[in-house]
Amino acid sequence: MLKTQGLPIGALAIIAVENPMVAGTGHRICNDCMKACIFQKQEPVNIPQAETRTLKDVLELPFGFEIYSLLTRWNPMDIARPYPRAATGRKVLVVGLGPAGYTLAHHLLSEGHTVVGIDGLKIEPLPESLAGVRLDGSRTGFEPLRDVQSITEPLDQRVLAGFGGVAEYGITCAGTRTT
Repeated sequence: MLKTQGLPIGALAIIAVENPMVAGTGHRICNDCMKACIFQKQEPVNIPQAETRTLKDVLELPFGFEIYSLLTRWNPMDIARPYPRAATGRKVLVVGLGPAGYTLAHHLLSEGHTVVGIDGLKIEPLPESLAGVRLDGSRTGFEPLRDVQSITEPLDQRVLAGFGGVAEYGITCAGTRTT
């Protein structure tokens, strides 16, 4: 409803409560919701497609990626956990960094756990100016991304970046980066 009222950021904030990694769980991955509607003889609703379109609308705004990134870490619509919890001292290894693996890592980090992720593919680091993290793990300043199109590339010309799983085949919201 918010999106139809011209409020894509509000719509994305609501989506991000349950699906903060919407960039990696776009309409090409899972249509179980649609299948469930068909099996129940209801009119199917393409929720993944609606979420992807909402994300794309926000990403097209100036600093849209920064808005999405913020909503994955601090979301006033998330009553239970609006911001990451304090460190728990627990350390978790996530094996496999496809969409399920990096979504799990995101939720574990938000719960305050230290997370290390490994994948069969080599994971290439983002440039410090985009990530805000040096190779040694220390923090550094970064340039806010004004235009997400400045870092996108056609999937058929893309070099594998080491995201793993189906993410490497463009079965995500193409052209987005995760933090």
